[in-house]
Amino acid sequence: MSKLIDNLIKKYEYNIYINENIFGEKLDKLALLLEKEENNTETYFNPLRYKSKFSWFNILYIIERMSYTRKLEYIPFLIELLQDANWPTFEYTVSLLVSYNKNDLLSLL
Repeated sequence: MSKLIDNLIKKYEYNIYINENIFGEKLDKLALLLEKEENNTETYFNPLRYKSKFSWFNILYIIERMSYTRKLEYIPFLIELLQDANWPTFEYTVSLLVSYNKNDLLSLL
């Protein structure tokens, strides 16, 4: 885990775990930093660390801002978010997955 990211997330305006209203430059900054960090699904993107399922949108918004090559690593994680159609992030996750190249998705299924 990165000390820089940890210190940033301690600030409410960047706290992806509890703040459901992070937008724009703040998400861009987090995406840039988290793109360089390995094993995000085990640390920063672990859904169990989030206050509510609505905060999971932060994960999706951050992944969406990453480079395509990096986004490919998150396909299995995104598929896990499709477990329940009642989850608030379900439809947005589907739209994010649809943005991937079909061949990239098929190679992981």
